Amino acid sequence: MKEYFRLGDKHAAILQSYLGLFSPALVSIASDGLAILSLAVARIPLVQKLAILSSFWIFTISISVVTLHPILLSFLPPPRRDPKAGRRLSDKIYTSINRTLVQISRGNTRYVAAAGFVLALLVGLYYSKQLKIGDVSIGKALFYADHPYNVAYDRIIDKGFVGISQLTIVAEGHEPGVFREVEALNALERFQRYMEKYSALAGGSMSGVDVIRQIYQRFEEGMPKWAILPSDAHDIGNMFSYFLMSAGAPALERFVDRDLQNATITIFFKDYTHDTIMGALQRAKDYIAANPVEKFDFRLAGGLFGILAAINEEVEWSYRVNLYLVLATVFVLSFLTYWSLAGALIVMIPSI
Repeated sequence: MKEYFRLGDKHAAILQSYLGLFSPALVSIASDGLAILSLAVARIPLVQKLAILSSFWIFTISISVVTLHPILLSFLPPPRRDPKAGRRLSDKIYTSINRTLVQISRGNTRYVAAAGFVLALLVGLYYSKQLKIGDVSIGKALFYADHPYNVAYDRIIDKGFVGISQLTIVAEGHEPGVFREVEALNALERFQRYMEKYSALAGGSMSGVDVIRQIYQRFEEGMPKWAILPSDAHDIGNMFSYFLMSAGAPALERFVDRDLQNATITIFFKDYTHDTIMGALQRAKDYIAANPVEKFDFRLAGGLFGILAAINEEVEWSYRVNLYLVLATVFVLSFLTYWSLAGALIVMIPSI
């Protein structure tokens, strides 16, 4: 509008306006598109597809902004002078904001503004270190803390509910029949009890050892003192065979495979926050490193905890990489557009 009133010619005003807007418009669109595309560094297929689709949509904006808008304006009538221009409340607010920004960029005030920016940057960096990936639960994310769902869930947990969030640890044997031996089952149980006792918010656990103990107890008229592990490998194999015939293959394979080469330990947790997941996995890693087993290896981790831990690690890694890529993209494109190091740094300030 200002160019039209200054030049008095519609086509000249359109040409002059878009010559001035071409570079900043193109670099801003390219920065947005490449920044969104950088999300594809995450090794999550859904995020990669979303990044490609979104960046393509953003790049198409350049066609409408740089090409179609001038064509459209050439067919529209030129603007008329607005007698109320500058007197509306919105115009006054806009003018006041602009004047304030100009004032804080002059004289000694600009140093105060720069110091405030540096302070805000340092505060942001500090709180960015406190960021926890995946620190959320379904109820707390959707409802307030005093919602009946969250109140009921917390009450159930307080009453001793073992939890539904599972951490599954796989014991991979070196040969078939490993878990027919009592030494292997004892090593499995030691790890199981350690995780159950020392992991925060662990409500209970389950493994093939519990199955053998319960079956043996039944054979001895249900007396608790006979909930033991047989010392003979043949007896242990018979116990698993009995469980297979009575409960079926799917039930058995939750604990051991049919060759008794691989077994699982399942730990039940009362929530799946970031601290709970990472604390449990770190405790498991420390135990495995300090207590090597000769005939089998522990593998981490399955269940809900394993999936969420993998997602959290990938999101945390890609977040750092993506942040650096975005800043580098904005800086490079701004520098190539204005050929000014100071100008590129100034353009990067909103991104930081």
